[in-house]
Amino acid sequence: MNLVLNKTVEFVVRVSNPLGKCVLVDKIYKNCPLIFRDICFLANLMLLPFNEFGIILGIDWLTLHNAIMNCKRKSIELKSRNGEIVQIESNDMKGLQLLYLR
Repeated sequence: MNLVLNKTVEFVVRVSNPLGKCVLVDKIYKNCPLIFRDICFLANLMLLPFNEFGIILGIDWLTLHNAIMNCKRKSIELKSRNGEIVQIESNDMKGLQLLYLR
């Protein structure tokens, strides 16, 4: 898998966090591997200078992977490209293998 920084984005995104800090983002990392239970999901990620979040997945990405969230159980279910279903519980989060770009 190739991690490619695409510097020529079509638009600049203004992002603010809950504390009111705003930044302009103009770089996207294409096809970043997110590995959940040994199943790889690809995502295009923007590098944000906020330390409050490790990763933010948008509604388009969640829809693409047929995400089903259970707020009471604090879990999420995702469907991979080959149709496999992955269920992740909040107590599993410490063991997830995520690629962090800093």
